[in-house]
Amino acid sequence: MIPALVFTLFAQAVAPAREAAAARFTQALTSTEIRTLLPLATKQELSGDGWASVREFFERWDCVSIRSVRSHDEGEWLVVDVDGDGITRNAKHERRPISAIWYLKFGANGIAEAKSEADHFAALLVAAKDDDARRAIIERHAEIAPAIARQIMALARRTDRARAKEPAAWRHCACRAADAGRRR
Repeated sequence: MIPALVFTLFAQAVAPAREAAAARFTQALTSTEIRTLLPLATKQELSGDGWASVREFFERWDCVSIRSVRSHDEGEWLVVDVDGDGITRNAKHERRPISAIWYLKFGANGIAEAKSEADHFAALLVAAKDDDARRAIIERHAEIAPAIARQIMALARRTDRARAKEPAAWRHCACRAADAGRRR
Protein backbone atom coordinates (compact mmCIF):
# COMPACT_ATOMS: atom_id res chain seq x y z
CA MET A 1 0.00 0.00 0.00
CA ILE A 2 2.69 2.50 1.02
CA PRO A 3 4.97 1.77 -2.00
CA ALA A 4 2.02 2.34 -4.35
CA LEU A 5 1.25 5.64 -2.61
CA VAL A 6 4.90 6.74 -2.84
CA PHE A 7 5.01 5.82 -6.56
CA THR A 8 1.79 7.75 -7.20
CA LEU A 9 3.13 10.83 -5.43
CA PHE A 10 6.45 10.53 -7.32
CA ALA A 11 4.65 10.20 -10.68
CA GLN A 12 2.56 13.27 -9.90
CA ALA A 13 5.69 15.24 -8.97
CA VAL A 14 7.59 14.14 -12.10
CA ALA A 15 4.76 14.90 -14.52
CA PRO A 16 4.66 18.66 -13.74
CA ALA A 17 8.45 18.85 -14.13
CA ARG A 18 8.24 17.29 -17.59
CA GLU A 19 5.35 19.56 -18.51
CA ALA A 20 7.29 22.61 -17.30
CA ALA A 21 10.34 21.55 -19.33
CA ALA A 22 8.12 21.10 -22.39
CA ALA A 23 6.69 24.59 -21.86
CA ARG A 24 10.22 26.04 -21.59
CA PHE A 25 11.24 24.08 -24.71
CA THR A 26 8.37 25.49 -26.78
CA GLN A 27 9.03 28.98 -25.43
CA ALA A 28 12.68 28.65 -26.48
CA LEU A 29 11.54 27.75 -30.02
CA THR A 30 10.19 31.29 -30.32
CA SER A 31 13.64 32.75 -29.67
CA THR A 32 16.02 33.76 -32.44
CA GLU A 33 18.93 32.09 -30.60
CA ILE A 34 19.34 28.33 -30.27
CA ARG A 35 21.44 28.85 -27.14
CA THR A 36 18.25 29.62 -25.19
CA LEU A 37 17.85 25.82 -25.09
CA LEU A 38 21.23 25.24 -23.38
CA PRO A 39 19.84 25.36 -19.82
CA LEU A 40 17.28 22.69 -20.76
CA ALA A 41 19.81 20.24 -22.25
CA THR A 42 21.15 17.49 -19.98
CA LYS A 43 24.80 17.98 -20.93
CA GLN A 44 24.53 21.71 -21.64
CA GLU A 45 25.37 21.09 -25.30
CA LEU A 46 23.26 20.96 -28.43
CA SER A 47 25.76 19.52 -30.92
CA GLY A 48 24.77 15.84 -30.66
CA ASP A 49 22.50 13.90 -32.99
CA GLY A 50 19.69 14.11 -30.43
CA TRP A 51 19.43 17.85 -31.12
CA ALA A 52 19.81 17.81 -34.94
CA SER A 53 16.08 18.52 -35.44
CA VAL A 54 16.30 21.59 -33.23
CA ARG A 55 19.37 22.92 -35.05
CA GLU A 56 17.56 22.40 -38.36
CA PHE A 57 14.49 24.19 -36.96
CA PHE A 58 16.53 27.27 -36.03
CA GLU A 59 18.20 27.26 -39.47
CA ARG A 60 14.81 27.16 -41.19
CA TRP A 61 12.57 29.48 -39.13
CA ASP A 62 12.49 33.05 -37.86
CA CYS A 63 9.89 35.09 -35.95
CA VAL A 64 8.15 31.99 -34.60
CA SER A 65 4.90 32.41 -32.70
CA ILE A 66 3.16 29.58 -30.87
CA ARG A 67 -0.57 29.74 -30.18
CA SER A 68 -1.05 26.51 -28.25
CA VAL A 69 0.80 23.48 -26.91
CA ARG A 70 -0.52 20.04 -26.00
CA SER A 71 1.52 17.16 -24.68
CA HIS A 72 1.18 13.52 -23.69
CA ASP A 73 3.47 10.67 -22.69
CA GLU A 74 4.36 7.98 -25.22
CA GLY A 75 6.66 5.49 -23.52
CA GLU A 76 9.91 7.19 -22.56
CA TRP A 77 9.10 10.18 -24.78
CA LEU A 78 7.00 13.25 -24.08
CA VAL A 79 5.15 14.15 -27.27
CA VAL A 80 4.63 17.89 -27.63
CA ASP A 81 2.11 19.06 -30.25
CA VAL A 82 2.72 22.69 -31.17
CA ASP A 83 0.29 24.94 -33.03
CA GLY A 84 2.19 27.89 -34.44
CA ASP A 85 3.81 29.55 -37.41
CA GLY A 86 6.97 31.34 -38.40
CA ILE A 87 8.71 33.13 -41.22
CA THR A 88 10.88 30.98 -43.44
CA ARG A 89 14.59 31.85 -43.68
CA ASN A 90 14.70 31.73 -47.44
CA ALA A 91 14.25 34.21 -50.29
CA LYS A 92 10.44 34.22 -50.01
CA HIS A 93 10.24 34.94 -46.23
CA GLU A 94 6.74 33.45 -46.09
CA ARG A 95 4.75 32.98 -42.91
CA ARG A 96 3.97 29.25 -42.73
CA PRO A 97 2.95 26.62 -40.14
CA ILE A 98 5.97 25.27 -38.19
CA SER A 99 6.94 21.67 -37.43
CA ALA A 100 4.00 20.60 -35.33
CA ILE A 101 5.09 17.59 -33.26
CA TRP A 102 8.22 17.19 -31.14
CA TYR A 103 9.44 14.15 -29.20
CA LEU A 104 11.33 14.99 -26.01
CA LYS A 105 13.37 12.40 -24.13
CA PHE A 106 14.39 13.33 -20.61
CA GLY A 107 17.64 12.52 -18.85
CA ALA A 108 18.75 13.02 -15.27
CA ASN A 109 19.05 16.83 -15.46
CA GLY A 110 16.85 17.91 -18.33
CA ILE A 111 16.08 17.12 -21.95
CA ALA A 112 18.47 14.54 -23.42
CA GLU A 113 17.00 14.51 -26.93
CA ALA A 114 14.54 16.65 -28.86
CA LYS A 115 13.40 15.30 -32.22
CA SER A 116 10.89 16.37 -34.81
CA GLU A 117 8.20 13.87 -35.68
CA ALA A 118 9.98 12.95 -38.92
CA ASP A 119 13.34 12.47 -37.16
CA HIS A 120 11.74 10.35 -34.45
CA PHE A 121 10.11 7.96 -36.91
CA ALA A 122 13.19 7.91 -39.17
CA ALA A 123 15.19 6.70 -36.18
CA LEU A 124 12.54 4.06 -35.45
CA LEU A 125 12.70 2.87 -39.07
CA VAL A 126 16.47 2.60 -38.98
CA ALA A 127 16.35 0.69 -35.69
CA ALA A 128 13.46 -1.60 -36.73
CA LYS A 129 14.35 -5.28 -36.51
CA ASP A 130 12.87 -6.38 -39.84
CA ASP A 131 10.90 -5.35 -42.92
CA ASP A 132 7.55 -6.12 -41.29
CA ALA A 133 8.31 -3.72 -38.43
CA ARG A 134 9.39 -1.02 -40.92
CA ARG A 135 6.26 -1.57 -43.02
CA ALA A 136 4.07 -1.20 -39.92
CA ILE A 137 5.75 2.11 -39.01
CA ILE A 138 5.28 3.48 -42.54
CA GLU A 139 1.64 2.38 -42.67
CA ARG A 140 0.88 4.11 -39.36
CA HIS A 141 2.59 7.33 -40.48
CA ALA A 142 2.00 7.37 -44.25
CA GLU A 143 1.07 11.08 -44.23
CA ILE A 144 4.63 12.04 -43.20
CA ALA A 145 6.46 9.36 -45.21
CA PRO A 146 8.14 11.92 -47.54
CA ALA A 147 9.46 13.87 -44.54
CA ILE A 148 10.73 10.64 -42.97
CA ALA A 149 12.54 9.74 -46.22
CA ARG A 150 14.22 13.19 -46.29
CA GLN A 151 15.38 12.71 -42.71
CA ILE A 152 16.80 9.26 -43.46
CA MET A 153 18.75 10.77 -46.40
CA ALA A 154 20.07 13.54 -44.12
CA LEU A 155 21.02 10.96 -41.50
CA ALA A 156 22.88 8.95 -44.16
CA ARG A 157 24.84 12.05 -45.17
CA ARG A 158 25.76 12.79 -41.54
CA THR A 159 26.88 9.23 -40.85
CA ASP A 160 28.80 9.04 -44.15
CA ARG A 161 30.70 12.20 -43.12
CA ALA A 162 31.48 10.58 -39.78
CA ARG A 163 32.84 7.53 -41.58
CA ALA A 164 34.96 9.79 -43.81
CA LYS A 165 36.67 11.19 -40.69
CA GLU A 166 37.94 7.70 -39.86
CA PRO A 167 38.64 6.33 -43.35
CA ALA A 168 41.43 3.95 -42.36
CA ALA A 169 39.36 2.28 -39.67
CA TRP A 170 36.30 2.13 -41.94
CA ARG A 171 38.30 0.63 -44.82
CA HIS A 172 39.81 -1.90 -42.44
CA CYS A 173 36.36 -3.04 -41.28
CA ALA A 174 35.03 -3.14 -44.86
CA CYS A 175 38.08 -5.11 -46.10
CA ARG A 176 37.81 -7.61 -43.24
CA ALA A 177 34.11 -8.14 -44.02
CA ALA A 178 34.90 -8.62 -47.74
CA ASP A 179 37.72 -11.08 -46.93
CA ALA A 180 35.44 -13.05 -44.66
CA GLY A 181 32.84 -13.23 -47.44
CA ARG A 182 35.36 -14.56 -50.00
CA ARG A 183 36.57 -17.32 -47.68
CA ARG A 184 33.14 -18.91 -47.38
